Amino acid sequence: MTKYALVGDVGGTNARLALCDIASGEISQAKTYSGLDYPSLEAVIRVYLEEHKGRGERRLYCHRLPNYRWTGWQ
Repeated sequence: MTKYALVGDVGGTNARLALCDIASGEISQAKTYSGLDYPSLEAVIRVYLEEHKGRGERRLYCHRLPNYRWTGWQ
């Protein structure tokens, strides 16, 4: 079974999310979301995962976002 990691680039304007094949490093299913359209990073991730449904275990690791209005993510 292929294992994927949800990867992203979250900036002051957009959140870009994609799936990364852990074994090969191949990036797929990239999508860009406007930060103004969502109240939190969690909301963006939930939409992305709903749009890219799959089976398997899910784990969430967060990193601090010091330059964005979304709060509570550290």
